[in-house]
Amino acid sequence: MKLSLRVQAVIGIGTIEVAILVVLLYSVFHFMDDSIHREVDRRAQSIARVLAANAVDNLLLGNRVGLQDLVSATARADGIEFARILDYEGRLLVEAGSPESLKQPFERSRRAEALPDLYMAKAVITQAGLGYGSVEIGLDLSGQKRAMAGAKRNSVMIAGLEVLTAALFSMLAGHYLVRRLRRIRRFLKSVNQGDYLQRLDDHGTDEVSDIAAEIDQLADRLVWEKSTRDARIHELEVQNELLQTKLAEQLRKG
Repeated sequence: MKLSLRVQAVIGIGTIEVAILVVLLYSVFHFMDDSIHREVDRRAQSIARVLAANAVDNLLLGNRVGLQDLVSATARADGIEFARILDYEGRLLVEAGSPESLKQPFERSRRAEALPDLYMAKAVITQAGLGYGSVEIGLDLSGQKRAMAGAKRNSVMIAGLEVLTAALFSMLAGHYLVRRLRRIRRFLKSVNQGDYLQRLDDHGTDEVSDIAAEIDQLADRLVWEKSTRDARIHELEVQNELLQTKLAEQLRKG
């Protein structure tokens, strides 16, 4: 199948544009996921460590009311789904937060995994190097994940619009180039039919203009060669008439 230059330009530029955007989007999305994962992990670990540090005194004194107030205040913080405190044997002491989240079995989230809707973190309650219990918290990431998914969709849409814009400009550029080439083709066809008076007169500064200028020079040369040939033929015809006249006179004298 024969493809025009315009179609080839669109396909070529579009392919390059899509390849570059795929690599760019992959890099950006990977950076976004990694950055958000690191930030969420840092925040979760920081909250868990602060809660563990604040719970030491009440845990050592066996003050469950103080521990309950502490986890309740923590669970009311923005983005925190639950908080609980366990003793050194893993037995639950106090907890607070969303009932649905508290029912879920605790599984510490890992950075190597995909970001979950409920990000869980844990910290040990220590005093003088000894462990007296632990705290567990859960962060609600559903809103953050929706925002990140929306940002990715917008990025893909912007990339798609960029590809369409590049295709449009390549079509316009291809149309401009094809129009000039068609003009050259019509000119060559007219020259081939014996019309040597037209000229392209392309005043551009690109390679097509250089080709058009060389074609005009070739047409000028053809005009010169034709005029020279016609003059030579006319001269030969005149000489032939003179020879025939002289021959006829000699025949009459003879």
